[in-house]
Amino acid sequence: MLKENRDKPRYPVVTLVLYFGYKKHWDAPVWLHEAVDIPEMFRPYISDVKINVFEIAYLTDDTRFEEFFYDSSEEGGVSTMCEVLDRAEARGEARGVTIGEARGKAIGDRLRMEGDARGMYAEGIQPEIIARIQKTTVDVINEILGLQTIGDKA
Repeated sequence: MLKENRDKPRYPVVTLVLYFGYKKHWDAPVWLHEAVDIPEMFRPYISDVKINVFEIAYLTDDTRFEEFFYDSSEEGGVSTMCEVLDRAEARGEARGVTIGEARGKAIGDRLRMEGDARGMYAEGIQPEIIARIQKTTVDVINEILGLQTIGDKA
């Protein structure tokens, strides 16, 4: 170590392998001496270093990684992590659209029921009949019309 660097902070070197394979577990060596061909005479001079392997597909029992990485309905699956992320993003967008459409339909149905209920009430139709027509409860119709419900009387 150079004298001028003696007081500077030093950091360890860590060897990591992020293994994205999912069809089988990592079966390659996890020590440098096992991974490379080192002549026996040089082995004492070359530090043996552990290769820390993280098997990404096996970190949990979750199978979504496999689903993204290889879709049996498509020829060959994906070849890069960018493609995996693109698939994940597209799947999330599709779910968002489905949820948004369902919420929009529910809001639209509610607004239509409120408009119909107010229109029928203005024509003189009683809340009990409106509730039967709208296939809901009298309490819901009374709430829409701003009328006092049975439970509200005190």
